[in-house]
Amino acid sequence: GTRAERKVIRKRKAQAQLLRGTVLIEGQPLKNAFQFRYLGSEFCADGDALVPLAVEARMEKAAVRFSMLCQIWKSSELSVALKLRLYAAAVVSVLIYGCEAWQMTEGLCKKLGAWNARRLAFVTRREIRDEYCVLVLLCIRTIL
Repeated sequence: GTRAERKVIRKRKAQAQLLRGTVLIEGQPLKNAFQFRYLGSEFCADGDALVPLAVEARMEKAAVRFSMLCQIWKSSELSVALKLRLYAAAVVSVLIYGCEAWQMTEGLCKKLGAWNARRLAFVTRREIRDEYCVLVLLCIRTIL
């Protein structure tokens, strides 16, 4: 269940994939790839979408976007409603890109909710727990 164990299992599966036959097109073998990137998301030949890695990568990219807009979040001239619209368009869209391939477990919802709540609390100047509660409830409804 640890990250190291998952990595060892994935490495064993990748080695087993290499032992399988190859596909030929006009007599030329195609490269047998165990892991590949498609439309910004990582996928594996065993059907696993590498959700933890994909989510962490999306979180990093969204965090960079969030920090690029720091002056907007700190601005006293803009309304909170406008900041939230900008946040949804500029940050949340980066965060959830490719989420259709994620298996939305309760743990993943909590992880996304905590990440999002920390940023929203910075934007709205409210408590993190206030922002988190709303998001987790919405996320859990979507997986049920």
